[in-house]
Order: sequence, then C-alpha cells, then structure tokens
Amino acid sequence: MYNEPGFNPNEQLKNQLVDSLIAFVAVAMPILTFTAVVRSFFNGFQPIIVVLTLSSFLFAYIHFQRGKITRQTKLLVLIAVTSIASLFSYMAYFEIARIYMIMLLPVVTVACGTRPLFSYIFSLLASIYGLVLSGAISQSVEVLKLNLPLFALSLTMYLMISYLLSSKMVDQLRRVTHIEWQANRTDNDTGLLNELALKEIFGRWLRSDPHAVTRLYLVRFGCLVSTDTDFSREVRDHLRHQIGLMFKLNENPLIAFGVLNDGNFLIIANRANWVEIESFMRSLNEASLAVDGYKVLLNPVVVTTDTPSDGTSFTILLDNLTRVLDRADIDNLRFARYTPVDRPATEKAHYYASELKSALEKGQLKLFLQPKVLASDVSKIKGCEALIRWEHPEAGLLTPASFLEQVEKSTGRAALALFVIDQSAALLQQAQLIDPDFQLSFNLNPADLHDLCVIAHLARIMKAYDFAPNTLQIEVTESETAMHVDILSRSLSAIKSLGYSIAMDDFGTGMSSLSYFSKLPVDTVKIDRAFLESIETSKTAVHVLHSMINLCKGVDWQVVVEGVETQSQASIVKELGVDTIQGYRFGKAIDANRFMETLHDKNQANDLI
Repeated sequence: MYNEPGFNPNEQLKNQLVDSLIAFVAVAMPILTFTAVVRSFFNGFQPIIVVLTLSSFLFAYIHFQRGKITRQTKLLVLIAVTSIASLFSYMAYFEIARIYMIMLLPVVTVACGTRPLFSYIFSLLASIYGLVLSGAISQSVEVLKLNLPLFALSLTMYLMISYLLSSKMVDQLRRVTHIEWQANRTDNDTGLLNELALKEIFGRWLRSDPHAVTRLYLVRFGCLVSTDTDFSREVRDHLRHQIGLMFKLNENPLIAFGVLNDGNFLIIANRANWVEIESFMRSLNEASLAVDGYKVLLNPVVVTTDTPSDGTSFTILLDNLTRVLDRADIDNLRFARYTPVDRPATEKAHYYASELKSALEKGQLKLFLQPKVLASDVSKIKGCEALIRWEHPEAGLLTPASFLEQVEKSTGRAALALFVIDQSAALLQQAQLIDPDFQLSFNLNPADLHDLCVIAHLARIMKAYDFAPNTLQIEVTESETAMHVDILSRSLSAIKSLGYSIAMDDFGTGMSSLSYFSKLPVDTVKIDRAFLESIETSKTAVHVLHSMINLCKGVDWQVVVEGVETQSQASIVKELGVDTIQGYRFGKAIDANRFMETLHDKNQANDLI
C-alpha cells in the first residue's frame, strides 16, 4: 500500500547488528580474559592477557555508553581491537581467542555494509594468515600440505557459517525490520497510514520542495461518531474498515491517505491532484454502506488547510483543521476551508498564552476600572468593575477577547487569577480611602472557583485587608455556570462565608433555568446589555426587562444593568427599579490612576453640594 522511498532498513539493521556485536564482545572478553589468566598459571604470562583485559574494559564502556557513540566509532574499535587481539592470539597460539576472532571478523565486515562476497574473501584471508604468522612461510606451506583435506573441510564449513551469518541472517533481519516498520505506521482498523506515517510523508514532501502548495483534507464521517449514531462499536469498526477500502481504491503514489489518532481521516495531496481528491469527496458524499440490510449514509464533513500559506508545521496544520472543524459544527457546514479569519484566534492566542508568565513578571498586565453609578443619583460612583488589560509590547493594548480563552485553558490560569485577586484588593483599599463604602468587583471563571489554591488565596486576602463584608465582589458569568450546580453552590458558599459578595454576570443570556439560580448564593445580578438594544423603541423589550428586574427584586437580588450608552436608556432602567447602572454613558474602563483621580474629584464635588 505504502512504499516509503526514504526508508532504508540497512541503516536500522546495521545499528542493531553493531550494538549486538558490542554486547556479545562485552560478555565474551571477560570470559576470554579469565581463561587466559588461568592458563598463565601453567604456561606462563602471555601478552594476550593485557590485550584482553584492556579490551574487556573498553567494550564494557562502549556497551553502556552505546547511545552516545556513533556506529562508525564502534566499528572502528571492533575492527582494531579484533585485529590486534587476533594477531596476539596467533603469535601466542591461544586457540580460543583465535577461533573467536576469526569468526567475528566477517560478521563485522557485514555490519560495515559490505557485500557477502567480501565477507567470504575476508574469511579466507583470516583463515590462512594465521599460518603465515605461526612461523616461516615454508613451514606454513608444509603444514598446509600435511593437513590439506582437513583444512579444506574446515574452510568449507567456515564459509558456510559465514554465509549464514552474513547473508541469510541479514536478509531475514531486513525483512523483519521492514515488516515491523510498516506495522508501526499502519492503522489496524483500516490498513491505511497512521498519524506517524502521515507526519513523515508530509515532512519528506516539504523538504523536497518547501515552496510547493500542498493541501491537507480532514474528513470526519458522521456515521463513525459515537455521539451521532446508535450503532454499536462493532458496527462502527465494520464501517471504518469499509471506508478504508474505499480510500485504498483511490491510492496514488502522489496522494497520502491515512487515519489520525482521533479517528478522523486525513488526505495529503499536492495541487496537481486536488481535482481528483475533490471528485473523490463528492463520491463520498453520495456513497452509502450496507449494515444489517439497511443503507447507511457516510455524512462526511470535510475541512482543509494549505501549506505553506497556513503553516509549515504538521502539528500547526492539524490544529488548523481541528479549529475549522469546530467552526463547521457550529455553522452546520459540510465543507470549510481555513481562512485568515481563523488565524488570529489560533496562532496569536496560543502565542499570548505562552507569554503570560513573562508578562506578569514585567508588569504588562493591568486592571482597568469601569465605574458603576447609582440609578437614583448618577453623579455618585457606587463602585467599579476591574477588567484585565495587557499592554503588549508588539500588539498594543489587548482586551481579554484576544488572550483570555487560551490563558484559561493553559497552566497559567491560576497565576492570572491570583494576580487579579491581588490587584483588585489593592485597588479597593486605595478607593476606600476616598469612599469607605466603595465596592469593587472582579471576574473569576468556574475553574478558579473550584481551585483550592485560589480559594485559600481569597481567604488570605480578606484576612490581610479586613474589608467590610460584600465590598469586594466576585462576578461569575451565567454561560459558564450551566453545569455542576451543587459543586458550584458549595464553592460560592465557601467564598461568600469569607466576606465576598457574589454577582451573576450577563444574566438572561444563558440557557440555565430559574430553579438552577435559586440554588446559588447570589447577591447581585447583572443584566446583559442585549436587553437594552430596543428598549427605547419596543414596549415588548421594556416589558421583558421589567419582568426580569421584578423577578430579581422578588428574591432580594441587587440589580445592575450593564451596557447603558444613552441618557434615554438610563432613564428607562431607573424607572424600572434598577439599583446600579454601568455603561459607556457613565464611563469606559480606564487606567486605575485616572479612575482614582475621577473618584476623588466626584466625591469632593458631592461633598460641596
């Protein structure tokens, strides 16, 4: 199915063979050394003992450090030590070492990558040069003549052993290695490439032509998604196998078909094959498979991304596809392409999240404050909401929409929460020097509320500052509280017992029921700006808002309306019974120093009145 041109089993095999030889020698050398030492008691000291002892230590070291030493160095040591030890053994007539070295040398030559023929020649030379070293050439010739039949038989058997070691064994190992390599790169259910093989193919194509335009198609089949079907796992596995066969029928050396680790299918193709792929996609859209006598539609959703325009990293491109797939689900699309619109939500957001720690250390994160005024007297600033801002050295002033979602999913979430808590407390203390009844609110997400580290820090802050109860307020967004009401209620109750006030932000925009909120220890409700859009022109909008305010008042919740931008809106919500107003009409979020100056000036003006 997939013939990887870049795969060379010889390289992997050579590494394994050389390491095996090193391991064998590391065990054999101490045995030979011990034998030589024992023999020296009877025949006297021989230089071979020194050679074998040093070789034992050397090969033991190489064996334990094999991962740090190159194959060429290992082979050089093998050949050098083997040749030296063989020479000494011949001169000393040390038979065990001589036989061992002769048997090892041809195998070493094979590990060097030589052909079997060279191994045979080397074996022959290794067999006869001992005769030359043993004495005069004439004497060697005489010995050879006397023992010619035995020598010929021994040489024949030795060549056969060398052939088995250096040829048959190598070929078998090469086949096994290649089979294992393919198995590690094949999806078991479909027989297609797995994610590892797809990544290798993509990398090889990119290296061969970095400027070539290549498209990645991610295909998710609705019939295989467990949440979208009543099929059993066995049926889905059968469908996956059948879909794999459909992909195999369209195999092309210039197209890579495979399956990702998450079960979705991936196709990699260059520009010349896009028409063929898109035709295949249309056939998938119309295809069906038989299950228990019924036809099952495949329901494919296809999303694409291109390289190099959308990125050159396989990981980044898969991330692109995942995000586009999420967008396709939200918009109910059958086909979606990665566009520049998706880019700020991916690359920059991840980039900002990775910079959070540095930003905190350099003081780039700050709290801006937006005033809240009394509905009964809009000249009186009752409190404020602390909103995080990032003074980024390159991107400028960033709002939470640019980075908060990714930060909250990262390991930096708790660090950001602790920073917001610390800064909010310090700012409230500063504001209460101007107005002792001043209230400041800040935002935490549900993960923060369940984090014991964050709750412990909230306790330390309240103890350190000794604020009056309910002057430091925590806002939780309704859309973030639609699950685990019992756990959330316990967390909020624990936090409220410390002296904090609890506000439900964006009230009315979520999907939660009133019975849900009746279980939460809420003090204040902030009605979302969406309910103000048409209150100046629609009686229905006014009636809905009035009903929400009455509902909150009925359970003793304080009511804040946010997003007030006109005097007319302010007048209407005041008549409807709102306690506090927040919006651009009475001030945008500004730097804390400017806010404190404004608060001081307003308080002085009110004191004069």
